[in-house]
Amino acid sequence: MKDHFKALPFFVFLLCCPLLIFAQNIKPYISARVDTSKTEVKAIYQLYTNYLNSRPDSSYANPYWNKNDYYPALLENQIPIDRSASLMFGTYFKGFMKYYEPLILQIDSLNNNLYQVKTIFKSNKAEADSTGTSISYITNLYVQRDENGNFKLENTINERTRNWETIHYKFITYIIHPNCKFNEKEAENAIKFCEEIAKKFGLQIKPFKYYILPNVDELGRIYNFDYWTYYIGGQTNLPLREIFTTYSNTNYPHELVHMMFPLQENPPPNIISEGLATWLGGPKYGVSFEQALKETSKTLKTYENPTFEAIVNNKIRNKFDSNLQYVTGAILCKMAFEKKGKEAIWTLYHSDKKDLDKNIENIFGKPINEIHEDILTYILKE
Repeated sequence: MKDHFKALPFFVFLLCCPLLIFAQNIKPYISARVDTSKTEVKAIYQLYTNYLNSRPDSSYANPYWNKNDYYPALLENQIPIDRSASLMFGTYFKGFMKYYEPLILQIDSLNNNLYQVKTIFKSNKAEADSTGTSISYITNLYVQRDENGNFKLENTINERTRNWETIHYKFITYIIHPNCKFNEKEAENAIKFCEEIAKKFGLQIKPFKYYILPNVDELGRIYNFDYWTYYIGGQTNLPLREIFTTYSNTNYPHELVHMMFPLQENPPPNIISEGLATWLGGPKYGVSFEQALKETSKTLKTYENPTFEAIVNNKIRNKFDSNLQYVTGAILCKMAFEKKGKEAIWTLYHSDKKDLDKNIENIFGKPINEIHEDILTYILKE
């Protein structure tokens, strides 16, 4: 969600669309449950096949998709219309399809004008992925007829959350899974936290949605997955101004920090964006920055010669979380703020990979390698 690219002019997509649609020849297999002798099932099968051959990892007005799903912010930030696409395909759809073959498990009618296409992406016998996993994802896309009677694919989020409780609390709209409860005290703390961050860094507060979910499987379902290989505690979709949590919590400081700071045309490196959110809001729900710092110090002391570069490049990391990198970035942000205040934070936030080291040197007034050593010394002294 954090890597965004400048949108190409819309006419370029229109010109390229025929090439995108016919450049590949993917024909998904079908299970015995998919009866293509039925007119509607056959039409939906062809629709989905066309979609797979239309560069689903790309951002443009895909002709096989419900136009109501396509928000301007998606085009502006080069985000695919399919909520599962970025997580599943990344930016290299052809590479993904080299390892995984689509098998349509079901094409079913859910009501008078709502259908589902359930597909398993399983590694083929000729190739093996790096994890050795044979099943990668099971996706579930919805299909409805448009105003002209043509079938169009759509995301599941609107239908799945249609009857969920919605509470408007000041500038946050909470959308609450039936198995979760709204906590007004937590909501008030969330509002207070956002207002404090806004005041501290001169930020403008804009309304946003906050989805409260009980677990990662329910998050997967509104991302169009019936099965996925991700474990996500929380996520912020800044272009669409959405926060998702899988802890049933009404207040998630780490994700609120991501939401409060504005979307950048060239987003800052992960060490800065996640470091900033960790310094101000902890690395994840229920863990404070101070707690994480102590654990990170303890972990790094088990390595003979830990380096800043090894942490940033994930050569040194925890097995099940990114806390080492997050806390290291948090210390960088904290030290920069103590050195030159909020102006230093904005300098870091407006940096890209090319100028980050130079900007850090300007803030601290010393060579980058010395700054890296200072950061590790700060962590290890805990």
